[in-house]
Amino acid sequence: MPDYSHLSFFSSTHILAGVAFICAWVLWAQRKQGERSRAILAGTWAFIAILYLLLSMMLYGDKEPHLGIMPITPLITGFYSVILILVYPVEVVSPLWLNLKRLVWLFSPALLATTLIIFMELFGFEFRRINTFDEFGKFLYEPNVWLRVLITIAIIVYAAIIIFYIPRNKIHGNTTLTWMLAYTVGNLGICVLYLGRVLWGVYPFGVIHTIYLIAFIVITTYQELFVRLFIIQQEKPAAIAYSKPMETSREEPEPISDKSIQLWNKLQTYMKDERPWLNPNITLEIIAYGVQSNRTTVTELIQQKGYDGFYDYIGTYRIDEFCKIARTEYAVNIQETFFNVGFRSKTTAFRQFKKQMKRTPSQWLIEVNNGRA
Repeated sequence: MPDYSHLSFFSSTHILAGVAFICAWVLWAQRKQGERSRAILAGTWAFIAILYLLLSMMLYGDKEPHLGIMPITPLITGFYSVILILVYPVEVVSPLWLNLKRLVWLFSPALLATTLIIFMELFGFEFRRINTFDEFGKFLYEPNVWLRVLITIAIIVYAAIIIFYIPRNKIHGNTTLTWMLAYTVGNLGICVLYLGRVLWGVYPFGVIHTIYLIAFIVITTYQELFVRLFIIQQEKPAAIAYSKPMETSREEPEPISDKSIQLWNKLQTYMKDERPWLNPNITLEIIAYGVQSNRTTVTELIQQKGYDGFYDYIGTYRIDEFCKIARTEYAVNIQETFFNVGFRSKTTAFRQFKKQMKRTPSQWLIEVNNGRA
């Protein structure tokens, strides 16, 4: 008779790897249409797919793939995996906040646990295999045992609080508190089921954990591609006192006459007072609604004033703000400042700056420091 529990574990593991690879490929293919978060999420799913394929190969042929209660290697691997899954929401909560230094900080608890384990093994400590809960209670006083308990607690606590510890950027972030709570609860579900797996083995918790992770990957990918950005973009106009988007299915341009002068003055006042260009998700519809006009008329007006288009016009405000900040601050991080004034793409920001200022940001900053700009 075939071992159906054994078969179900390996089947679910391979399905998980396949689903994760497909989702990673789709996110990577669509990364230009979204944010850096899609590339990060694609990398996360690809890593999980590879991890589970390796796990399947290691346990292949083992009729009882149970490594004991709280085996140290799966615990540490799980710690890194949980943190990796948290990189995506951190990027969503505060876009471009992550850099190499902060990424190391984010992984520091797992790195600290790994370092401690390596030192313990170098000094002769052994992580005994514990097969029953009676043995677990009997040896709980040993450092190699209670350390596993501390790591388990650290995984759950870290997964529960880290998203809310990251400074949330309400202007540039593309998320809501509801989304943050939902993602945290979903990730905690992964942690709890993984804890069941390291406590009781792969049956049945390994299979349940794998199925749950498949659902989590699919739902998160779907939300990233089709839900999250669209919901936030609909909410942000309300944040600047717009009740609903204007109808734009069929627009007729307004006559270009004295009204164009009034509309231009109204647009300039609106841009100065509301500063909508700080929002990286700003659209022509939002601007047109803010000045009580339509997209066609606003576009024609902007082009009449010598701009290439809407984004060229918006970009001039962002570059002016960048220069204002650079002149008032002693040290300026170019990329971070571009992000703070509303740019989402470093390439776009540099191209706009060079077009407007006739030099690169670095060259301009040197001239500012030398008192010539």
